[in-house]
Amino acid sequence: MLAGQRLRSLVVAALAAAMSTSASIGPATAQDGSYPSRPIRLIVPFAAGGGTDTISRIFSQVLSEQLKGTVVVENVGGAGGSIGTGQGAKAAPDGYTLVTATPSIAINPHIQKSVPYNVLRDFAPVVQITTSPVVLVVNNDVPIKSVADLVALARAKPGAVNYGSAGIGSFNFLATELFKSLAGVNLTHIPYRGTGPALIDLMAGRTQVQFENAPAVLGQIRNGKLKAIAVGTTRRSAILPDLPTIAETVPGYESSSWLGLLAPAATDRRAIECRHQQGAWRRGDPQAARCARRRARRRYAGCVRRLSARQGRRDRHDCQGRGAAAGVGTLTRGRVLRRTAALY
Repeated sequence: MLAGQRLRSLVVAALAAAMSTSASIGPATAQDGSYPSRPIRLIVPFAAGGGTDTISRIFSQVLSEQLKGTVVVENVGGAGGSIGTGQGAKAAPDGYTLVTATPSIAINPHIQKSVPYNVLRDFAPVVQITTSPVVLVVNNDVPIKSVADLVALARAKPGAVNYGSAGIGSFNFLATELFKSLAGVNLTHIPYRGTGPALIDLMAGRTQVQFENAPAVLGQIRNGKLKAIAVGTTRRSAILPDLPTIAETVPGYESSSWLGLLAPAATDRRAIECRHQQGAWRRGDPQAARCARRRARRRYAGCVRRLSARQGRRDRHDCQGRGAAAGVGTLTRGRVLRRTAALY
């Protein structure tokens, strides 16, 4: 339970840099406070149930709360993530479509005959959300308790041990192939449309092992549905501190995964950068702090204009909150009005 709570805390903390990204990558409506005026689509290019899907759903919840709008997760699996990523590349750059990205976005163009996107041409990077260790997990009925056991079994029965992945080119496919190469063993690849379906077959015994990112399997490990054997990082992971590293048995092995957020390329890059830096404000970046103050003051100025026109109690309370965010102190109505000119 503690591992799951720690993971969620780490993910939510990492999302601080992207909390309000979408509010600034939309059209002019973002400036007058009406953004989002409709649901935001977050494309996850893998099937539901995997690590990418898990973190993306945490992200969507946090972003929905921050924007007071709806963020809809849309799973578009297939071709190692290329199909969903291609849909994101062709989406309108209006701030209402975002795409989660994994290492597959950079790998697929080199191992697939063609992909429906060009990473450098079609996307604007927003933020890296998180990184996570690869975990070697096995079916409970398989007589494997260590990396050495897996190596011994694979050498005794070449090709008899099956492993699942999210498809050729996915990070867990390459993590397993790296293991095969360094350990000198033969495992049979069973590709799926995403990590979720692969894990279902692993728990059912149709495959025996899987190299997976930690968020996808923490629940199954905690509930005893899968056995965790080792992690792919060079040092033991804080999320699963009791597990050894694969490199302790197979020298030179190292594998981890990351998750990022992309927007269609024509989305306003200056707005994206400003929002990204606004999140970095919490980490002490001076340029980010300036960006955050400018945005807070713009919102405060809009509040002042509304207060001048309506002079309602709700407006006054709203301005007090926005004034505090802009660093202009506790406000009375008269002080709000007197400060208006200084904001431009």
